[in-house]
Amino acid sequence: MKYFDFKLYIRNLQLNDETILSKLAGYASTSGFIKWLDDPKRDIQDFDRLIKIVKYLFPDRETEIMERYAMTLESNEKTARQILEYLSCNRRMEAFRQLLDRMLGTINKESLEWAKVHNLQHEWLINSYTLDKNQFLNDVSHLKVKDEYLNVFVKIMKCYIYHYKRIIKWHVR
Repeated sequence: MKYFDFKLYIRNLQLNDETILSKLAGYASTSGFIKWLDDPKRDIQDFDRLIKIVKYLFPDRETEIMERYAMTLESNEKTARQILEYLSCNRRMEAFRQLLDRMLGTINKESLEWAKVHNLQHEWLINSYTLDKNQFLNDVSHLKVKDEYLNVFVKIMKCYIYHYKRIIKWHVR
């Protein structure tokens, strides 16, 4: 996958359109947005804003650009954890796996926790038909997570396993 410096791309747009930063920032003061652009290590505080920026700049290539941007992120940052979820939801499995592997090697406890949970999710997405459901349920059940969102996600994964094991049945009304 070709490297893509998203922040530099936005800065280059500014050369042709001086109002682009205020348009992309979405509010009168662009100082926080500029700080994010100018610091390669700085994490964006609003992931939803990032998606809106990408949709604005690349309406037909959103997932591709997000995938390429994911490859440039520091694996310890909040944005990396959020984009991991984005890649999973959009079935960008190659980028998902690459970011996941980087996060599994991190020293940041929160990112490592996310990586462990999503590593099991990746296993489920790739091998759900051939997995030993009992062993997989055991692996998921032994996950100890502190993050409240991950805790809900783990419970959802258990529901899927119970459904596949025919322990619970979904009723459509």
